[in-house]
This record gives sequence, C-alpha cells and structure tokens, in this order.
Amino acid sequence: NTPKEVVWDKLPAVPTIETSSVSGSFSELKGKATYLSQNVGASAKINSDNIYSKTDGKSYAILNADFDNKKINGSAAFNLYSSDNVKKAQVELEFKEAALYKNNNRVAFNSEATGKILTETLKTENLSGSYGGKTYQYNGNDIGFEYDISSSDKNIKITGSQTLYKQ
Repeated sequence: NTPKEVVWDKLPAVPTIETSSVSGSFSELKGKATYLSQNVGASAKINSDNIYSKTDGKSYAILNADFDNKKINGSAAFNLYSSDNVKKAQVELEFKEAALYKNNNRVAFNSEATGKILTETLKTENLSGSYGGKTYQYNGNDIGFEYDISSSDKNIKITGSQTLYKQ
C-alpha cells in the first residue's frame, strides 16, 4: 500500500516554458506564446463544501497559443483547501485544443476541458466541462480565461477565472 502522503502530494511539475515570440496587435497577433500563472484562481463545491485554491508553489495554469495556426491548448494542476487551510483535494485539468478567432478586436477561444480530482478519501473522479477566454492587452501580453467543469453526477463542480501572463 502506498502511504497517503505520497499519493496526495503528486501534482505534476510545471510544464517546460517556451519563450514567447508574439508580434502584431489586437486581433492581428502572430507567433507563439506561452501564458502561465502559478496563482490559480479556482474554487470548488464538493457536495455542499466550498474549497479554494491558493498560491502554494505547486499550482499552475498554462495555455500555449499558436497565433499563426490559430489554436490554443493547455493544462492546470492545483490543490484545493478548506477555509481553515486544510488540503481537501487536488485537481489536474486539460484544456483541449481550441480554434482562435477574432472577437471585438481581441483573439478569443472556447472548447472542452477535462480532468480529474483526487479527494482526501483518495477517490478519483473524472471531470468534464468547458473553458474559454480572450486576450486582454493589444499586444498579447496577457490572456484571461475561465473554466467550468464538473463530475458526471454533478456532486463536484469546479470553476476558475484568471489572467495568465506571457512568458
């Protein structure tokens, strides 16, 4: 049997970051960019308990944008804590490839998100839902995105909203 502590602390490492090379402005961006934040803004409701992410040095959300080929995808991994700072769950998400499109002078996207959550009982649940967002600044320095995912029985619901910054 694997000790609970060993299983419990296995968030994946932050993926390798490629240096971004973006040119252009507004919806005419060109090149590739990696957007990252280690301050994940997520909250979850498991049955009726509310839990939250926090900056803990292990969490991340990352999106890789290819403006030339008009696509974006990414992933996230984070822990969720109770209001009294007790770790209650860990989450890994995959943001499926989405087409980038022009929307009100910005580059926007939306697609499917999938993932899994490991709760403190060490029971893993699969998650599915959606994600989407858009560039904020004219030069593509940051990107705002949101996700909304849940378990098939809807007993677990995770939402997140945050700004990621070009690396």
